[in-house]
Amino acid sequence: MKPLKRAREDWLTSKRKLESAWNLLRTDLKTIYKMVDSVKKAEQLISDIRKYLDNKVEYYELKAVEKSSKLIAEVYIRLSLLFFLFFVLFFLGIALGFYISALLHSYVIGFLIVSGIFLVSGIVFILMMKKQFYRIALKLSANFILNKNNEEDD
Repeated sequence: MKPLKRAREDWLTSKRKLESAWNLLRTDLKTIYKMVDSVKKAEQLISDIRKYLDNKVEYYELKAVEKSSKLIAEVYIRLSLLFFLFFVLFFLGIALGFYISALLHSYVIGFLIVSGIFLVSGIVFILMMKKQFYRIALKLSANFILNKNNEEDD
């Protein structure tokens, strides 16, 4: 009976060792699963960060395109207005030249007077531009740009 009892004790000891090993293996597997899950979460986080950065870059690219488009449109509108005003002044100058010529009965004197008026106006404009016009234009354009940006933010 002793060998049977001994075999049973050996079997119980082996069973306990196997259960202990199995429990250790289960806890190790749980730890490994947790680590794998953490790695997957880290990969997902990295992927989300990359998407966020890509979206941020795209946002700023679109913002730059939008601002440059608005700037180009504004420059085009102002140049068109200047072009229109140039032709208005040109034809008004011709009309004024013919009017003064009719009063003085000389085309040469009439158009010389109109040329003198334009020359004096140009000199006054250049002198103003050196002193004040540059600052005024800078303030107006800065206010225009800042007001456009404030309207966009609202």
